[in-house]
Amino acid sequence: MQQRAAQVIASIDYAKQDDVRERVWQQRWDLVIIDEAHKCSAYTKRSTKRGDEVSKTKRYQLAEHLALCADHLLLLTATPHHGDDDRFAHFVRLIDPDLFPEPHRLGERATELRREILRLGPECPWALRRLKEDLKDVYGRRLFPDRHAHTVTFRLNSEEYDLYKAVSAFINQFLPQATGRKQNSVALARTVFQRRLASSTMAIYESVRRRLERQQELLRELESLTPSQFAKRVAQLQGRLVDVEQDEDDLDDEARDRLIDEFTAALQLDQLRAEVAALQDLVAQARRVRDHASDSKLAALRECLERAEFRELQDGRGKLLIFTEHYDTVKYLCEQLERWGYTTCRIHGSMNPRERQRAQEEFRTTKQVCVATEAAGEASTSTLPPDDKLRPPMEPDAPGATPWPHPPHRPGARGPRLQLRLVRVRRGSADHRGTHPGAAFGKAGANARSACRPRFRRDRRGACPQRREPAGDAA
Repeated sequence: MQQRAAQVIASIDYAKQDDVRERVWQQRWDLVIIDEAHKCSAYTKRSTKRGDEVSKTKRYQLAEHLALCADHLLLLTATPHHGDDDRFAHFVRLIDPDLFPEPHRLGERATELRREILRLGPECPWALRRLKEDLKDVYGRRLFPDRHAHTVTFRLNSEEYDLYKAVSAFINQFLPQATGRKQNSVALARTVFQRRLASSTMAIYESVRRRLERQQELLRELESLTPSQFAKRVAQLQGRLVDVEQDEDDLDDEARDRLIDEFTAALQLDQLRAEVAALQDLVAQARRVRDHASDSKLAALRECLERAEFRELQDGRGKLLIFTEHYDTVKYLCEQLERWGYTTCRIHGSMNPRERQRAQEEFRTTKQVCVATEAAGEASTSTLPPDDKLRPPMEPDAPGATPWPHPPHRPGARGPRLQLRLVRVRRGSADHRGTHPGAAFGKAGANARSACRPRFRRDRRGACPQRREPAGDAA
């Protein structure tokens, strides 16, 4: 592959495959750059029969071999530590396994040595930490504009809260925590369901409706099988497992939909019948909430748009970019915004490049509001010049967990950016910012994942690389 191109770009989950990684390892690389390098993880398995052993994911094995066959290694991550000292110790060993000791070899002394070697700070020879606000181009101009982040709180009404509890109970009953080979699939299905629930009432309604249809089809199929055919079919269904190293953020929209529509933990017909009955009740309840209850988050959004900060949007001069996680919510928001008199376009993961370009051009020229999923984050913000941006939350119950990356905060944007997050306040909790939607704006909590992206580097041609300050590097 290196003979055909000077640079090679690949996803780490593609390159880690057995038939691919052997070809990758056969090459000699001048420079290897691994983005989201913290996903290359290893950890110490304690008290095995042969003593402490190291368990390495395929991602880590790939990075480990690449480090050996590259002159320079650059590890990009915004969360190098994750609060797990053992995994961090194995992570920094990718830089130099001879210099950084294995955590289980020297015990507490290994931690002391690691801190002494890293010397985290402005003079650290191994790691660079960059704040976006400090980055400048070769002419000394700031790459990123000012970003004013605010949090808007809202509370679920009683109907929404009852639905929230009902879906949570369904998840716990029919997608219980699992062990063994199914553990990751069950955990991902639970996560996707919970995040759909947090996104919007429409998203959870469509999710349970589609799952009901699929489970009813599956029930009819299984009821028509002989006992031996039934056993084979159930084994086949249980064998549809996702990559154990992937988390929810690694899945595209289609994979997420397929996971919560098709995955089942049921092993018997009675279990599947019980789930179908529970889904029928959930669909009916979600439909009632959708059709008759007021939408608390939508009301908070409308109140935001009526504020003075969005005056330019109201009179047609401004642009608004709304990000959400799920296409069902995208459709719902576009319908509501058009009812309020705004012109809209949408960008989502199932669109081909030409359709996305057409939507971007519409937003640039004729549309006031673009509603998009994360799939549009890079393209929409790097090519469009909106003056105001509002981003609904990916995790509305975690006010400080501002997700990475920040589409509103990209290099090349002109003028300051206003970023708002809609955060659900738990029922019965006290909140100093106010108890009704839009009661007050509070400064969003600083988050290391969005504020910096440390770079860990190693130069095979020298024991300790000289520290450089590359202008304009947003890594």
